[in-house]
Amino acid sequence: MKLQSKFKIKNSKLQLAVAGFSLIEVLIALAIFTFIIGGVITFSINSIKANSRSQSMQEAIDNARFTMDDLAKKIRTSSGITLTSGGGGSNNRLFFIDNKTLGKYCYRFENQQMLVSKFEPTITSSGVMTPQQVALYNSVTDCDYWSGPNLHPVVGEGAGSKIVINGKFEVMPTEISSNDPHRGFVRIIIDVIYNDGSLEGETETHLQSGVSIADYQREDNFKLEANSP
Repeated sequence: MKLQSKFKIKNSKLQLAVAGFSLIEVLIALAIFTFIIGGVITFSINSIKANSRSQSMQEAIDNARFTMDDLAKKIRTSSGITLTSGGGGSNNRLFFIDNKTLGKYCYRFENQQMLVSKFEPTITSSGVMTPQQVALYNSVTDCDYWSGPNLHPVVGEGAGSKIVINGKFEVMPTEISSNDPHRGFVRIIIDVIYNDGSLEGETETHLQSGVSIADYQREDNFKLEANSP
């Protein structure tokens, strides 16, 4: 009986030794697990945001670079360049005539976008223009001709978007009559900004391109004349 009693006592102590976790231990383990999971979730969310930011910025930057290259090609052989301010910006409107196509263009920075409009002369199959068509073409002399739906975005996604486009144009006219002759020059500046309202703040990329003008204002007050059919 004494041996059996001693065995029961030892067995009881063994049961206490292998008993489950206490409430405090469970709470501590749960807190550590929650902390780790929270860190993983936060890291995942930040990674997704960073990837989205990077993709949006890269797409906008590529679009801006393509637009700058295309605009530079047009400006290089243009005439009638006019630089104006409007829409709350400084020197944010550029008007010119493409001497290759006779198309009239207006590029402007407005409503968090870079916008463009063009007007091309209407020429009949016989290669002539009526007096009315000529009068309409000659009436387009600056960027004030275009507004509203006639303006098409080439860079940016519009007001309220996470991508914001700002910029301006700088023009140095050709000077051949002074002691310091030089060819005309146009500088295009585009700022691509990403702002999602987070604590990280804004991400901004500054793009700049310049182009020399082959025949700046070669033909002042350039106008077409009506032809007889």
